[in-house]
Amino acid sequence: MKIQILNENPNFLESVIKLGDKNNSTLGFYPEGAYQESARKKKIIIATDSERVLGYLLWNVSVTMDIASIVHLCVDEDCRRQGVAEKLFSRLLELTDEFRGIRVHCRRDYEANRLWPKLGFLPKGEKPGRSKHGSRITKWWYENNKPDLFSKITL
Repeated sequence: MKIQILNENPNFLESVIKLGDKNNSTLGFYPEGAYQESARKKKIIIATDSERVLGYLLWNVSVTMDIASIVHLCVDEDCRRQGVAEKLFSRLLELTDEFRGIRVHCRRDYEANRLWPKLGFLPKGEKPGRSKHGSRITKWWYENNKPDLFSKITL
């Protein structure tokens, strides 16, 4: 398995879009142009084998808040429970070590919601979802332990 940042390789980008569209019932709608823009900004990490995309992690940065946000973490159904998500997240940690942390929001009733604590995320609240059934969304936080102005103060 190879973990890399997606460049604008049209074959891999097309595979990422297809994988996202296939899983849009849990990921939500994401326009093709937004995928293209994310690839241009080097904000998509992909896991590949010799011939296909196994999964991807799409992320953004909030510079004003000094945090990264996971927009999508999607692994092909045939490749789940094989460490793909962990490897994608590990690469994201390398790319975002200068930020305070990483956040992600996930519906409580989704299977993926069980992944976040395994990756080291802590729940930091919840909010109402947009589903007709009134599902709740957990706000997850991964602390990068970046020192701030108050880190040097000892009591």
